[in-house]
Amino acid sequence: MGSSRKHLKISILILLTIFIVALSSCESYSGDATSPLSRGEVLSYSSYDTPLQTSKNNVQVKEVDDVWMIALKENLTTGYSWSVNVSGDGKIEILNDEYVTNQNTNDLLGAPSSHVWTFKAKEKGTVVLNFVYSRPWNTTDIADRKTYIYSII
Repeated sequence: MGSSRKHLKISILILLTIFIVALSSCESYSGDATSPLSRGEVLSYSSYDTPLQTSKNNVQVKEVDDVWMIALKENLTTGYSWSVNVSGDGKIEILNDEYVTNQNTNDLLGAPSSHVWTFKAKEKGTVVLNFVYSRPWNTTDIADRKTYIYSII
């Protein structure tokens, strides 16, 4: 029985080592050349659109062909990630969807980073963006939600 436990401990240790090595060799997606983030701009949350707070009148106005970004803090090592559901089909286009590591924490395993979307207004109308922070394999475990409402004029 002692030999089996020793083999089990060694197997677990080997698997953990492989997992850590594989995880440390992963690179984050840096986006395309048109993304402001790939050009080295600093990620400042104050320059991005903010979610609907409590007022139903908190609708953000965009004009056709306007381009804007939404950045949400995300930590992929927890298993949680942001997903977006867009209502108002065809009124906006997602130009870019990328996971960006923050410059100050680039080398720290498990450090929070950001999920950044770039949108473009295509047609007049109302658009609702519903973001959900959850583990994709567990749809009942939702850690956060954010809603953005746009009136495209």
